[in-house]
Amino acid sequence: MANVNAANGLAPVRTQNGGSWNQQGNLYCIPSTDGAQYGIGDIIVPVAGSDANGVPYIGKATASSIPLGVIVGIDPVLTASTSTQATQLDLESIAIPATKGRAYYVYVVDDPSVVFEVQSNNTTTLTPANVINLNANPVIGNPATGSPFSGTQADSTTFNTTNTLMLRVIGLTQRPGADFTAYTKLLVTFNTHVAFGNYTAP
Repeated sequence: MANVNAANGLAPVRTQNGGSWNQQGNLYCIPSTDGAQYGIGDIIVPVAGSDANGVPYIGKATASSIPLGVIVGIDPVLTASTSTQATQLDLESIAIPATKGRAYYVYVVDDPSVVFEVQSNNTTTLTPANVINLNANPVIGNPATGSPFSGTQADSTTFNTTNTLMLRVIGLTQRPGADFTAYTKLLVTFNTHVAFGNYTAP
């Protein structure tokens, strides 16, 4: 069965110790001055500063970034201190636009032990020995029109032994129909992470 071409960014599936992901994330703020688009599954990095309540600012990663984590939810409230009582919530926000009229609050999986599923951008069949236990960088993408999900994929042209690449490929997604044909669904962890001591604060 062919893999479906559906880039969704990175999706948490479990932890490296074999336990289930606890479906938790920490709150971060994307400032109104930020000029990038965001969706669920985007890789993010720390940026300098915070909002008035001390919620840290983040920005969108590039392929060469040292990541902080992955967006798993967009908060509908307008500020970190907004009460949901008698407040009109922005429930129509399914992705975050490049031009922002306000700050946005997101939940991020920033635990470096989490394993993620990500689609590879390969258009031909991969060879397991040339993928598994190797490393790769992401291709950073934007959400498709009307989609809440990131367009980020694993860059199949970067599979290599170089351990400074952002992602480590630990396996093929284990579910019926998943294979090494085009748009392979891979399990990855972060090789580099702000928690690993190889990071300089912004």
